[in-house]
This record gives sequence, structure tokens and C-alpha cells, in this order.
Amino acid sequence: MSDMHDLLDKLLLHSQSPEKLDRVLGILHHISQQQERIMNTMDDVINDLADTKGKLDTLVTAFSDLRAQLASAGPTVTQAQIDAAFASVEAVKAEIVATMTPPAPPADPAPTA
Repeated sequence: MSDMHDLLDKLLLHSQSPEKLDRVLGILHHISQQQERIMNTMDDVINDLADTKGKLDTLVTAFSDLRAQLASAGPTVTQAQIDAAFASVEAVKAEIVATMTPPAPPADPAPTA
């Protein structure tokens, strides 16, 4: 921020046209607003990622617990039942990944002649 103040000081010292100075100050104000919007957007993205990671960590823990329960069930559970349970877990994981994957951007329209 001190760089911006230094720049403003230099502009004020060397400005010969109030209109040019007003224009530069307007541009700097716009840049400052854009920077604030970008930072707010980045904060939102970081918070969303943290929230998503927390949810995924919960799912991973649940899957690990399921695996442990199945492993401790011993001979009363058949391998087919274990395989079916893990297939179900993998299907849920695939669905989660598909849901979290952003859609591809639309293709640019073909130029018209």
C-alpha cells in the first residue's frame, strides 16, 4: 500500500493537469476496488475449499470405519458382501467427485462470415 501512496505523492508533485490527475486517481480507485473484490472472491474460494475438505474428511473417516467394521465381522460376512459394500462406497465416491467437478465452459461460438 505504501507503493501506492508513493505513486500518488509523485503524481501530486509532478502533475500539471488536474484533469489528468483526476483520471489517474479514478483509475487507481478502480484498481483498488477490483483488488478488494478479488480478495473477497479468494476468501470465498478458500472458505469453500476448507468446507469441502472437511466434508470429504468426514466421508473418508466413515469409509475407513466401514472398512474396519467389515474386516472385524469375521467369517459371518462373505467376500461377496464385502465386495458389494466396497463397490457401493466407490460408487458414492465417484458421485461425489462428479458433483464437485465443475462443468466445462461452453465452446466459443463459430465466427460468422
